[in-house]
Amino acid sequence: MNAQITKGVNKNLNQYEEAKYNLQKKINKTVNSWKFRIMAGLIGIGIALIAIWVSFYTIYTWTEGHKLVYKQFFTYKFMIPFKDYKVIVEREIVSPIAEPDKKLSEAELVASDKIRKEKEREAFIERLYQATRFLESRVGFDKTTDATHVYCQSIGEVNEVGYFPEGNRKFCFADEAEQRLTLTRWFSKRLDGMTAQEALCLYVTGTRQPMCSRVMNIGL
Repeated sequence: MNAQITKGVNKNLNQYEEAKYNLQKKINKTVNSWKFRIMAGLIGIGIALIAIWVSFYTIYTWTEGHKLVYKQFFTYKFMIPFKDYKVIVEREIVSPIAEPDKKLSEAELVASDKIRKEKEREAFIERLYQATRFLESRVGFDKTTDATHVYCQSIGEVNEVGYFPEGNRKFCFADEAEQRLTLTRWFSKRLDGMTAQEALCLYVTGTRQPMCSRVMNIGL
């Protein structure tokens, strides 16, 4: 009876050892295979790249909210007969601080106000130019056959603003840039001694007057 039990136990132990050996063999075969090594290498590279990206991102977000200022402080230790020189570099974290508003001097205020007025004047004259161009020719799209702008278009030139020096209705500009410059200078010169209403009425009717239909059309 004991012999049979012993034989059974030995048989089970042999099967266990054989199964263990086969499993170990399969594990060794898998680990030593080139597919496993490539897969392990790719996983390792992926983990390394993720770690690098996280590190750089963390550093970037930290530096966005902080400013590093490096200062140098020099200390001296005097000994007889030698001098010991030591340099200490201190790192200080400083949050960005908005600079206080700079107060302008009286001269700067005057110059700033002058520039502002000049820009407002330029914008107003540009408004007069564009309004005149539209009301005189619909920006060149009006199809009235005997209109000056139609004639100028036929010879490759322009006059979309009704500009007739000395009553010449066949007067044309070489291009729109010349037309704009001429009318801008005309209004700029008149506005030095007239109101905008008077200058506009003078341009349209030839007579200086405080009110006319063009003024109402533009809404001055």
